[in-house]
Amino acid sequence: MPAPFAAPPAPRQGAEPRIDLALGLQVARAAKAVGVTPDALVEDAVRLYLELGPGEVARLRSGRA
Repeated sequence: MPAPFAAPPAPRQGAEPRIDLALGLQVARAAKAVGVTPDALVEDAVRLYLELGPGEVARLRSGRA
């Protein structure tokens, strides 16, 4: 009698971005400071970027220098 096969993993609904360890640590610390999960913080940041658009983000970044 053959061994049963494990069920395939459930399909993911979203992308899982890869970030370096240092950035991941910054995200985790910032999320903890405001009382949200790191995933929620990143999702909010991405939504803000998409809402503002790359031109406005670039303008805001250049103004902080």
